[in-house]
Amino acid sequence: MFAFTHPEAKVAKIKFLDSRIIQLGNVNEGDVVRAFVRYKNVGNAPLTFTSVTKTCNCTSVDYQKQPLAPSKTGIVTVSVNTSRKVGSQVIVVTLKPNVPDKTVIIRVNMNVISAHRHEKS
Repeated sequence: MFAFTHPEAKVAKIKFLDSRIIQLGNVNEGDVVRAFVRYKNVGNAPLTFTSVTKTCNCTSVDYQKQPLAPSKTGIVTVSVNTSRKVGSQVIVVTLKPNVPDKTVIIRVNMNVISAHRHEKS
């Protein structure tokens, strides 16, 4: 009888070091606000994001485009332009990493205060 050893499968795994639900509180209309979420590749293969979607055109998402090596950390930056946004806002960013059966949701919650709140008619 022969014994075969199989090397461990090479798989990227993602672990978030910060909460993926971000509470920004009150922000002023017209400001560009940013939220940062750190993550780490805890797998044994390079980690990449295969797709990124957002619920608002007012939002941009920046992240490392090159594969992230095992044991390395990266940052997802979500920037929101609050122009013409007033009141309670929830921005949702969906990231699909090259991790089997994994989708990542980042939520940015804020209350945008009108730039015109003190103007009189």
